[in-house]
Amino acid sequence: MSSTVGRDAAMLDQGLEPREAVLTAFDDKALTTGLLFGTNEALQVDTRLGRALTDRYAGLGNLQSLEQIGLSLSEDGKLELNKTKLKSAFEADPAGVQNFLSNAQSGVAVKISKVVDGLAGYENSLIASSSGALQDTIETDETRLDQFETQLKAQEERLLAQFYQLETIIAKLKQSQSALDGLQPLAPYTGVGG
Repeated sequence: MSSTVGRDAAMLDQGLEPREAVLTAFDDKALTTGLLFGTNEALQVDTRLGRALTDRYAGLGNLQSLEQIGLSLSEDGKLELNKTKLKSAFEADPAGVQNFLSNAQSGVAVKISKVVDGLAGYENSLIASSSGALQDTIETDETRLDQFETQLKAQEERLLAQFYQLETIIAKLKQSQSALDGLQPLAPYTGVGG
């Protein structure tokens, strides 16, 4: 089990931080925001995962929080590991640490898994619901675009028909003007016959 602890500690040493931090960031100098800045989904992910990582877990022996085994969230949301605390907890009660983390009914892993499923599971999760709502909006917008395209096509055909009618009228007027220009004035009638 200590090799697992070492591997996981090495992973945490790399500095795990929420990936959505870039997507939810606000740059006060450039006045730009990440794609997910201010969205309900990003806030829910942050809140629920933060709560799952900092909550107290009852009924799992002497251990009640991840903080007791050296896992904590920093102020900037980065997951940190205190190796000394983890080794001490593991050396003092390896079965207790294992039960705390992996108890099938109420262990930390099960509870965090439920939170993640509630956020990003395939069905009935926050992300799935949001995705479904976005898909409905896309389909509605596509239908509206199709309707606008049909209306524009009908208007284009109507305007072209009017244009052709006006061209025909102008051509007839030009023909009438030419005919009028070709008329010679008649000499006035004097009544003298000859």
